[in-house]
Amino acid sequence: MYYLLLFLTLLFPINSNAQTIEIEGEFDLMYRDNLDNIYLLDDFTIKKFDSNGQLMFTYSDNFLGKINSLSIGEGLKVLVYYKNNAQIVVLDNSLSQLSPPVSLNFYNLGATTLVCSSVQNRYWFYDPLQGAIIRTTNTFTEVFNSGNLDQLLNYAIEPNFMTEWGNTLYLNDPKEGILVFDIFGTYQKTIPLKGLTDFQVTEKGIFFMEGERFLYYDFLSFQYQEIELPESKSKKVLISNKLLFMQFDSSIKVFNRNTF
Repeated sequence: MYYLLLFLTLLFPINSNAQTIEIEGEFDLMYRDNLDNIYLLDDFTIKKFDSNGQLMFTYSDNFLGKINSLSIGEGLKVLVYYKNNAQIVVLDNSLSQLSPPVSLNFYNLGATTLVCSSVQNRYWFYDPLQGAIIRTTNTFTEVFNSGNLDQLLNYAIEPNFMTEWGNTLYLNDPKEGILVFDIFGTYQKTIPLKGLTDFQVTEKGIFFMEGERFLYYDFLSFQYQEIELPESKSKKVLISNKLLFMQFDSSIKVFNRNTF
């Protein structure tokens, strides 16, 4: 993947001498919420830390298998997706179960490969057998089904990541780019970022990793910027107005940064 990059690092200042915390451990996945709490996953376990690196809550259920993904929605509710068992669990902001695990097979969603939270206490699912995005209530009543997106787009999609931000759904296809839909499921456009596994959407653009490089795509200028990081060899990076989270093989490091 090649981009024309603008090295405007002053727009994203990071103080390399201002490391605030380090959380030791090997983790599979890293997430953050809008309060800068950080969620670290290791097989069956979720650990939630505050912005000062203090462990707040832990959730684990070995019976359900390995956690595939998290999605943090309204009220900091956490949607936990167990792909191999086609089950989801909804947790509150203290990582306590709000209800028993839900079998997606019971709601004809067993073929689902991607899940994320939506506004209005709803959920999005991607079903590859239908080739469709599906929106449901929190009781899994279907409120929207796109039908086969391959027919709409005139090519076969193979999405690997899905997230909603700002009443907009972003569905990532590494070969084609990021497909953008409105809250009603209407296709809007495709953002030409290819080869991605995941990304972080903000009001003004998208942050993403390319190898060890941390890049930013601006929605208005359609330009790319490479952001200089305080350390190298990071596996994943998340950013907020005040903090930068970097995942390494055996730790998570958090750095202070200035507001845009």
